[in-house]
This record gives sequence, C-alpha cells and structure tokens, in this order.
Amino acid sequence: LDSLQTPNPASTERMRAIAEQDGRYRLASDVIACDDAFKRAVLYAVGNTVVCDDLDSARELCFPRRQRGDRGEEARIKAVTLGGAVISKAGTMTGGVTRDDARSAN
Repeated sequence: LDSLQTPNPASTERMRAIAEQDGRYRLASDVIACDDAFKRAVLYAVGNTVVCDDLDSARELCFPRRQRGDRGEEARIKAVTLGGAVISKAGTMTGGVTRDDARSAN
C-alpha cells in the first residue's frame, strides 16, 4: 500500500475546507469507514471526490457562477451525488436517476 499514489495532503485539506463550508458536501474519503490500515487504499480509490446531497448542489460546486472578468481557473472537482450521478473533473455528467426513471420503477 505504501506505493499507492494518493492526493497531495494540502489539496485534500483544501477540498475538505470547501466541503466544510456547506453541509451538502463531504469528502468521500471522510464518509467511508475502514480500518486505518486501508485508509491509503481508500484515498487512492476515491481521491478528492466530493459526495453531494443532490445534483443541484453538485453542479453548484463543480460549475460555480463566474464573475465578469474571472478566467475560471478554479480547481476542477469530481463529485458524486447520493442518487448516483457523477460529475467528472472534465465536467461530464453520468448516471443518477431522473424523476421519469423513478416513476417507471414503481
């Protein structure tokens, strides 16, 4: 496990600080319970992925509104919602369940 590449601790703390500003966000590595011996493997697997309550809050985190003149140089964030939607660092959105999907499942 010692050879696994994990996120830089400074970047993890930066992401944790962002997440702690709003109760809708949590670092995935903070919500996954595991033995301390496996924490490095968890960090390797999830990196600095943020768990969001819903897709709207994930969008707000990953695609913040820019002010005029802002060059948009903020960090790219990978987010996953409790419903299963994923927003990659590249900005693509996949997965999740729509209202229509939920209705047809009943």
